[in-house]
Amino acid sequence: MACVDDVITVNGLCMKGQIRFNITSRLNSDRTVQLANSFKSKLEDIIRDCFSIKPLIEIDYSNDFEHPFVILNANANNILFVLPPGGGGAESYFNNIVPHLSAYKLVLFNNYYANLKVKNLEKGLSFETLACLYVKYIKLIQSNGPYNLLGWSFGGVLSFEISRQLNNGGDEIANLFMIDSCFNLEKAAAEIHGIREMGIVDEISYSYLPYIGNEAFGLNIVNMNVNIVLFKANKLDNAYRSNAELELLKHYTDTAFNYLDTIVNHKYIRVIEMHDESHSSWISNKEQIANICNYLVRVLK
Repeated sequence: MACVDDVITVNGLCMKGQIRFNITSRLNSDRTVQLANSFKSKLEDIIRDCFSIKPLIEIDYSNDFEHPFVILNANANNILFVLPPGGGGAESYFNNIVPHLSAYKLVLFNNYYANLKVKNLEKGLSFETLACLYVKYIKLIQSNGPYNLLGWSFGGVLSFEISRQLNNGGDEIANLFMIDSCFNLEKAAAEIHGIREMGIVDEISYSYLPYIGNEAFGLNIVNMNVNIVLFKANKLDNAYRSNAELELLKHYTDTAFNYLDTIVNHKYIRVIEMHDESHSSWISNKEQIANICNYLVRVLK
């Protein structure tokens, strides 16, 4: 014969949109009421939490970022933080700039945005929120400035926002290197009709247009305390997905500062032309890679 000796039994069901629970126990009446009230209180806490919408900035996305970075030349003293392009991660730099920078501790970040995009979880994510995640890791590796950051394309925009947050938080930014990064896509899209609608521009890039004029970051740029460098392509890529994308690439190639000058006064941007190189071709040109790295070595302290 089965022996039923449960001290407490809880049965629940959902009926007409309401959750109902029946609690029976071998405890005395007071203890049973206390248990039921505690159970009800915890359920109400869970319901409130489910209905509360937290701002994106408060969400910690990092729990599933399993391999956030790769560190090379770990014993070197001078650190360069390197942010990934939109279509890749740390590996994007292994065969180009990495061999030339063996004297520096290189922190090569992987691409958390791409990680989210594969899972269709990137909607609503901004550069501001994404930068918060990377700042957390940067601070774990180097607790105080001055900081040196580099990024290609998407990674350059991300480096800009990371530098902004670090500098506004009181940390010094020594150098910000961007390789053909494009800014103010909203303006570009307005000048090239249909670009946004055709889906060739991600929302995160389209919506990024920070105003830094009254920030510490903006003031430090004006006071020449931040070395901002844009390595700029002056040739179109041969490969493109559509005529609209070609038009967008041509638009940026024809500008002097890739619209970075709509955020930072052009007087404070050092542009280094990548002659006869496109947005993507420089990674295969040994001479161009050496030119970039020679400049980095000259200015990194």
